[in-house]
Amino acid sequence: MQRQTQFSRFLLVTVSALALVTASDLTVLQAQEVHNLSEIVVSGEQEADNQAMESDEVIGEEELNVLNAQTVQDLFAATPAIVVAGGTSAAQKFYLHGIDQAKVNIVIDGARQRSGVWHHTSGDIGIEPAFLKQVDVKSGVSPADAGPGALAGTIAFETKDAKDLLLPGQTMGGLISAGYQSNSSTYQVTGSAYGMHDGFELVGIVKHAQGSTYKDGGGHEELGTDPDVWNGLGKLAYESDGGHRFSLSAERFSDTGLRRLRADMNLNGAVNYNEHTNTRTTVTAKYVNTQGGGMFDPEILLYMNRNEIERPFGNYARYSGDFNSDMVEFGGKAVNKFHFALGTITAGVDFYNNHIDLERFYSKDTLDETITNIGGLVQARLKPMDRLEISTGIRVDFQSYDAVDGQAFDNVGFSPNFSASFEILDGLKFNAGAASDFGGLEPSEMALYASASPYSYAANLKPTRSNSFEAGLSYQKDGWTAAAKVFHTRMSNPIAYDYTNWPASGARVNGADLVSSGFDVSARYDWANAYVSAAFTHTDVKYDGKVSGLVYNTSTTVGDMLTLQGAYTFTDLDLTLGAKSQIAFDIDEPSLGTPDDLEGYQVIDLFAEYKPEKMLEGFTLRADVTNLLDQKYVARGTRLNGSRWEPVHSPGRSFNITATKKF
Repeated sequence: MQRQTQFSRFLLVTVSALALVTASDLTVLQAQEVHNLSEIVVSGEQEADNQAMESDEVIGEEELNVLNAQTVQDLFAATPAIVVAGGTSAAQKFYLHGIDQAKVNIVIDGARQRSGVWHHTSGDIGIEPAFLKQVDVKSGVSPADAGPGALAGTIAFETKDAKDLLLPGQTMGGLISAGYQSNSSTYQVTGSAYGMHDGFELVGIVKHAQGSTYKDGGGHEELGTDPDVWNGLGKLAYESDGGHRFSLSAERFSDTGLRRLRADMNLNGAVNYNEHTNTRTTVTAKYVNTQGGGMFDPEILLYMNRNEIERPFGNYARYSGDFNSDMVEFGGKAVNKFHFALGTITAGVDFYNNHIDLERFYSKDTLDETITNIGGLVQARLKPMDRLEISTGIRVDFQSYDAVDGQAFDNVGFSPNFSASFEILDGLKFNAGAASDFGGLEPSEMALYASASPYSYAANLKPTRSNSFEAGLSYQKDGWTAAAKVFHTRMSNPIAYDYTNWPASGARVNGADLVSSGFDVSARYDWANAYVSAAFTHTDVKYDGKVSGLVYNTSTTVGDMLTLQGAYTFTDLDLTLGAKSQIAFDIDEPSLGTPDDLEGYQVIDLFAEYKPEKMLEGFTLRADVTNLLDQKYVARGTRLNGSRWEPVHSPGRSFNITATKKF
């Protein structure tokens, strides 16, 4: 504990000193060059360099098109630092370097996504990959303006705008797409319309997927996995000639069906089912100045995020079997980016108010709790010399937690961060960073206070704090992109659950230290019409000094993960052929408590895409073969095999076809 306190103080002093130096430099600049202040802007290239330093991986439009993801598991199939549990969308929670998504700051179009409805499910983060323009992944060290609670890092999802969908030269357009997956006999249809005119922009997209239960690689039906998913996205924006941009966005994700009571496992050889409806509704309103510079470059965001789970009363006579939960969060931020000679400083405030209502059918009562967080932040992104880039900042958060048992907890914490990148040789950079993040009290798992009676909090509950460090090299030149880094994150006082007298009683308490450490290595080479890539991650996760299995809303076992990718375009034929492979290596660790070793697996996917732009502009025909070898496997991140339960296996081989036409 003393070591972690010293680490936090060191970071705080370092960041404060740099902020004072930067502020004094800015004051001198203002005094000497007031008449030119509005002309002092950071070039787009320099700003992009600083932002790139703060990202481990950006999954952009090109990568998203190659992946052709239908689920979150597909979306991160080529990102070994993230593992995603198998099964339906209700079970596909993900882990960043082995740390549960509940400890990751997740945002969709800037709207914070709370996680932790139930450790057996992803619970409340339904994501439609077809709507995405970009995914930005940053583990460990996150900037202050990324938002609160970034204990293990940040993942930011951004959805498409009209300009991302329009064909060259278009001002209005539409899209229709139809697809079929053979394994689960799933049909999916997508329709959209979009346009831009006199500063106005409009986007409307609807997607529906419906099918049957899928089979694993052994030919066994995984019951309760038949999809019935409706997704919609609507956007309206206006941008004036002066760059004042106002935008509204609304997205809804809905998954309905007969689902396993525990979406990630069977218990004691039996499968309990519930009618289950999971919906996410996200609404955002945003203002930015796209021509901002000098001392005026604002961003104002307001959002509402609502997550509902409906599980009508069935035949499972326990608290956790049947309940309805309604979680609503209002939040926002107001920041301004100040441009000057050395770079930029972003300063502002953000907030959220999260309220949960829970209706329990078994005990015929209701429960609720409320969490409010207000934060102030400053982040400097500087380039003091040609080869050196620095990003450093600090945020302070006040959290008020009105718990379900009637107690109230108020906590305040600072979160400093520092990252630097130095170009050693042309294209070769050394990168390093450190951060100490205040996490407050992590929101409780709603299903647990649905399952225990009474549910209480330890009076001496302490806020969680994480200390992270990373260092490595990156290289980008002549078609080559490569990176290697080591990482280490230690969380103190993570929130745990005392099962001593469960279900008669139970309490939220502070758990043992949670540590994630390891290294990432990746390399890619691009030709004009082809690329090959490889990425490897080694992750050790320990809880209380022991190798961590799947700990409720905390962590999972990862070990060694390798992904391989490649594609080649025959330009004369308008045809692209590609393949990717995800390899998980065996883990032999007695402390996991599983009856067998954690078996590795290799999943190979192939695709062919025909895109005759000259003959039929906007038309794409794509065929995929997923899990080519029809391997029966349990995806990393899924509940481990145990003496009382069996995990859900991922889908076996499937032949998929999709036809898309833009007009």
